[in-house]
Amino acid sequence: MTTMFPVATAADPRAPRASETTIEVDLIGRDPHALARILVTLQRRRCVVTHVDFRLADRHRPGSLTVTLLEPPRHGRTVEAWLVNLVDVAAVRRLHAA
Repeated sequence: MTTMFPVATAADPRAPRASETTIEVDLIGRDPHALARILVTLQRRRCVVTHVDFRLADRHRPGSLTVTLLEPPRHGRTVEAWLVNLVDVAAVRRLHAA
């Protein structure tokens, strides 16, 4: 059976590629489960996390999370919108994209 439409495969150079992005997330409160919620959301959205730096809030500073990830192609810049709607997330900033 042949397809009528060209299909791009992972080995196909025309296939869209994931772009590496670093996101900084400011957290509200001291819930250690916020880290798990963020990482699970990224996994469910087919992001590949390559590096994480997590700091739980203490009496001197709010919690923060810096995540480097490979964004799936065709998602545009939607990672920020996914994360800012999570419980305990105050703000999301894109630091840089490769």
